[in-house]
Amino acid sequence: MPVKIFGACKRIAWRSILNIVPTYTKKRFAPFTPSEMFELVGDVEKYPQFLPWCSDAQVGELQRAQDGREFFDAELRVAYKVLHERFLSRVFLDRENLKIEIGYLDGPFRTLNNRWAFLLKEEGGIKGVEVDFFIEFAFRSRVLGLVAGPVFGEAAKRMTGAFFQRAEALYGATSRFA
Repeated sequence: MPVKIFGACKRIAWRSILNIVPTYTKKRFAPFTPSEMFELVGDVEKYPQFLPWCSDAQVGELQRAQDGREFFDAELRVAYKVLHERFLSRVFLDRENLKIEIGYLDGPFRTLNNRWAFLLKEEGGIKGVEVDFFIEFAFRSRVLGLVAGPVFGEAAKRMTGAFFQRAEALYGATSRFA
């Protein structure tokens, strides 16, 4: 009997390992207003100008959901070496609460969820924004997942860093508060 239980646990463990959904979270303070960062992240059409590996972005018509949030569909094309993919997402803009949620619609992923929150904060006597970022994804193809999985954390780190670099280029490096 113990062997059967061990074997069942072993199979469950392997399934869990193979179905892991990588996640990355980051909270970072910056000397910008929450609204500035919200607008920058919500401007998906400009992603190819500054976001690593984003080669094209097409944005659909802005609509209003029943809960009052605005949303649009966005198709992004990513290119890295020989890997060229496109994916379609629905982007929800919650202007009242300064939150952005991205839900996956179509493409190479089994799952893709992305959330941003922009909170007014003071750090070291400087007012600014705390950006709270979360992403999780899993590819449909196990082979693609095995190739991309190990570099996922570094790619997410470079991606989030690109948003802060873009904010500094647009708004300057000093606090926006008087």
